[in-house]
Amino acid sequence: MTQVFISYSRKDLIFVERLAKDLKAAGLEVWYDLSGLNGGTRWGREIQNAIDECQSFVVVLSPNSVESEWVEKEFMYANSLNKKIIPLLYKPCKTPMWFINLHFIDVQGDNYDRNFWIILKALGVKPGEKTIKPEERQAPGLAEETATHKGAISSRKIKFHPAWIIAPLGLMAVAAMAIWGVPPLVAQLAHVPLPTMTAMHMPSSTRAVTWTHMPTPTYIEGPWEQEPNNTYQQANGPLLSGIDYYGYPNDQKDFFIINSSIGGQIVIDLTNHTGQGVQLQLFYQTTTGTPVVHSVWQAPYHIQYTGLPGKYYIYIYTESNYNSSNPYTLRVTYP
Repeated sequence: MTQVFISYSRKDLIFVERLAKDLKAAGLEVWYDLSGLNGGTRWGREIQNAIDECQSFVVVLSPNSVESEWVEKEFMYANSLNKKIIPLLYKPCKTPMWFINLHFIDVQGDNYDRNFWIILKALGVKPGEKTIKPEERQAPGLAEETATHKGAISSRKIKFHPAWIIAPLGLMAVAAMAIWGVPPLVAQLAHVPLPTMTAMHMPSSTRAVTWTHMPTPTYIEGPWEQEPNNTYQQANGPLLSGIDYYGYPNDQKDFFIINSSIGGQIVIDLTNHTGQGVQLQLFYQTTTGTPVVHSVWQAPYHIQYTGLPGKYYIYIYTESNYNSSNPYTLRVTYP
């Protein structure tokens, strides 16, 4: 069974070929119309069969694709089969109504390499399986050079043994005791300050733990928003879980922040909002370096998202009908 079907506009073919190559390098089977159609095949039927057989339906969003009749047909058909749909925002565009309540992954510019692990996670590639980090993917033109030297260079895995460090340290300790004696050595060590370190949770894709000082967050009890909060740098928060906060839709942008120390399910409800053209969006870590992980474009403004530990930004956008008399209510619950 084909694992990934890519729906796109032919005008975005260069990006799609790059995406398909990277997904295949991660061990996934990929189908898109130029890869799976042979001469003389019935185009529409082959595309339908490919969607029938795929496990995940990836759609590349751009001004070209949202105007494509075929992309819309492919999406509607995949949606009717309850396929897992993963939108990728390749270029800024007006989101079609058929994408309401679907969150997309931002792959614009440098965000492609930065967020490639999110694509793999959405496609069900688990840590430890055949995956390649974006920075480790081979640049075009190097494949032939690597193949040429494959016979000359052997790739070996080096297994780390704790004894490699313990043994030299033991010899150093014996030498120190021989020179200074045991009591002076203990006295010297007693004056060495021990660092205080706190573990900071990192996204599962990195599988690394960074030790750093983490100040205890100061939560705001509210209940009213504090202006200005028109950028993510001015975001109100961190918000407490399960508390009602209130704000007036008297300007275009309101930002709030939450800190999820252990990850898990985040539930956001925005009610009593009287503005027009309202959008509720959830960002992970920042609003520039990482994607919108969930967005809602029409009432009811409700987000339910299961995410990694870290910092999340809530963005409330109001297009028009501002007022300072009817407050909205924002409530967030998280572990």
